Amino acid sequence: MRNADWKNTFPDQARRNDRSGSAGRAADERAALGISGEDLAARYLEASGYALLERRWRSANDHTGEIDLIVREGDEIVFVEVKTRRTGDYGHPEEAVTRFKQDQLRRTAWAYLKEKGLTRRAWRIDVVAIGLAPGAARPKLRHIRFAVGEAPEC
Repeated sequence: MRNADWKNTFPDQARRNDRSGSAGRAADERAALGISGEDLAARYLEASGYALLERRWRSANDHTGEIDLIVREGDEIVFVEVKTRRTGDYGHPEEAVTRFKQDQLRRTAWAYLKEKGLTRRAWRIDVVAIGLAPGAARPKLRHIRFAVGEAPEC
């Protein structure tokens, strides 16, 4: 099926995938906000003595999800979920790490450890929450260590 035919056959899906409209611009802005938050978090962690191992890591099978940052603190592997907000309209950034997201982070972290042969290494999942309030002199950054506990099956 040619691209034009696909758009005519599935017009609703084509509109959702079209990034030229306001929804596409909003998605692009959210992606840019997320990347800028990850940049801030990476700089903060490196300045705090962590070694950056990976950014936006996905499993080879790509079924588990994505880890924003993977760092090492001493001998411990730290998986970092970065949440960035411009306003408090939707709550604090860390509140976006729902139970579903926590489960996904655990599965993805375990996939990384298996893929790299590191299943016997100590590891944890942290959250870095960043508030970029308009007009604020500096971003507000909170590093929450051990934010996500291990699941029994890991």
